[in-house]
Amino acid sequence: MTKRSTTIAIIGPTNAGKSTLVNALVGEKISIVTHKVQTTRTQVMGVLTQDQTQVVFIDTPGIFSPRKTYEKSMVKHAWSSLEAADQYVLILDSERGLTPMIKDIFMGLKKREVAPIIALNKIDRVPKPRLLPLITEISQLCPDSTVYLISALKKDHINDLLDHLVREAPEGEWQFPEDQLSNLPDKIYAAEVTREKIFLRLHQELPYHIKVQTEYWQTEPNGSLTIRQLITTSSSQHKSMILGSGGHSLKAIGIASRQELEQTYENKVNLFLHVTIKKDWQSRPEEFDL
Repeated sequence: MTKRSTTIAIIGPTNAGKSTLVNALVGEKISIVTHKVQTTRTQVMGVLTQDQTQVVFIDTPGIFSPRKTYEKSMVKHAWSSLEAADQYVLILDSERGLTPMIKDIFMGLKKREVAPIIALNKIDRVPKPRLLPLITEISQLCPDSTVYLISALKKDHINDLLDHLVREAPEGEWQFPEDQLSNLPDKIYAAEVTREKIFLRLHQELPYHIKVQTEYWQTEPNGSLTIRQLITTSSSQHKSMILGSGGHSLKAIGIASRQELEQTYENKVNLFLHVTIKKDWQSRPEEFDL
């Protein structure tokens, strides 16, 4: 049988559920998910190989109104993902409705002559009578688009969306081996897991002025992994938040990250975390991990 291959960019505003959708479609955790907006910072690819068709999903940073240099770079990165895609899924939060930002995204797509597939997410949280006028408004803004009503978190109706994407996939060679699920190297994936645990623990208090880098990765003779990671933040105050009283918070973050990494790699993990301060790192493009 002829192989088929397609690349799908998942785009949309912050916290609409892009990463949750990618994870649900691939069937494995590929992208981190937290309460915070702007969680996804880099271009993460999730790979689903189904029979003779391979679908590559690009999970992109959320589109929002940027102010800082780093934020502008994230939004630019999100829009540039369209260039590598065959199709586009615009995911919208049905609870928030059509905000001014979403209308700006529609205009941006129209300028690029793109008619996206629209995934109206979180329908389990919205009464059906509220959905109907929302669907009508979406159809008026983007009449050439197909709209799917989904709940990415509960995986409701995502197979309908997936069937559409697989059906439209053109003939072509696969980009990845059949058993590969993501484009992320192990070092970056491990850093993302730790960043997720930081956000989950401190999502109320901690701003976005942090990044995590895996500086050392070693497979020991007994098969265990030794991983050392550097957490960079922009002030002593933020460092104190991450450390917590007597280092209690950092220890809890390390335990949560280590447990997930041990599940992922099915081996014992020795994880060492260090926190450092680098003021205004978000203003220096050479520091970006996009």
